[in-house]
Amino acid sequence: MLGAVLGVLAISQRCILRLRSACGQMPPSLTSDQLGRQAELLAARFFMRRGYSILERRVQNEFGEMDLVLIDHWHREPQIVIVEVKAGFRHEAQPQRRLKVRQRQRLELAARQFLKQQHLRETVWRLELVAVVWPMPDSLPQLRRFPVDRLMRKG
Repeated sequence: MLGAVLGVLAISQRCILRLRSACGQMPPSLTSDQLGRQAELLAARFFMRRGYSILERRVQNEFGEMDLVLIDHWHREPQIVIVEVKAGFRHEAQPQRRLKVRQRQRLELAARQFLKQQHLRETVWRLELVAVVWPMPDSLPQLRRFPVDRLMRKG
């Protein structure tokens, strides 16, 4: 009898975790790739709510991968925004610190190659980093934007 009750409790807990995950509150135990995809979806939704358009997701070329390629319509002439998404679980994690100089250089090369392939060389563009952090298991994720140039000058 006790085993049956514990089994029902375990199944109920898994269902609640899945529901919270589906609502965007927290990811269940995920692989790093799944966590990255979840963070990218949240970042894409974040930008779309602010009037940006998604041009591409997970673009790969010979220089690297770009998580999101967006169009920023808030300027006289639209700008291309290349977004790198980093995710973490604790507030202290500070995933934005994981963008190293070498990775930034590869991201910039990948962006330039993408713009060349799409015949957008003359378009104004910029790099941004979005850090998605789930501070506690039952909390909503927090998103923070960082201009990559400012990030790189600091460290």
